[in-house]
Amino acid sequence: MSLLRQANKGREGMTTALEDLIAAVKAGDDVAFRRANRAMFSTPCQELGLQIREENARHAYKGSLDAALELHNAVLPDEGWEVYRTSKYPGMIPGSCSSPYKAKVGWGTQFAGHADTPARAWLLAILRALEARDSTPTPALQRVKE
Repeated sequence: MSLLRQANKGREGMTTALEDLIAAVKAGDDVAFRRANRAMFSTPCQELGLQIREENARHAYKGSLDAALELHNAVLPDEGWEVYRTSKYPGMIPGSCSSPYKAKVGWGTQFAGHADTPARAWLLAILRALEARDSTPTPALQRVKE
C-alpha cells in the first residue's frame, strides 16, 4: 500500500506500515524489510522524493550513516540526533544493553533505537519518532521540501 493511500486511509494504515517496518528492522529480516520499506515509501507513480527516502532507508538498514542522516534530514529536519556505542562487550553486564549501538532522535522526548550497526540503530530511532507523530501525518512524510 502506498504512503499516500495510507495517509488517506488515516492513522490505521500508516501505523501498520511503520510497525511492519520497525519490526523488520529490529528483526534484521532482509525480505520483510524490503517489503515493508516499499510499502512505507512507495507510490504508484514512484514520486522522486519518496523513492529517495526508500533508498535512504534501505542503505541505512545496510549500514550507511550518510543515508541515515539524509533520511533524518528529510523527515525530521528540526529534530536533534545522536548515535553512539553502548559498550565494547554488549550484554556482558547484567541489565546492560544487548546491542553495541544506540541512537536517539528528538529534543526533550527522545526516541531510541538499539542495533548491531550505528546506522540501523539510527534508522530505528527515526522510525519510532515518525510512529509517535503518526496521529497527524505531515507533509514531510509525503513529499520532499521544495
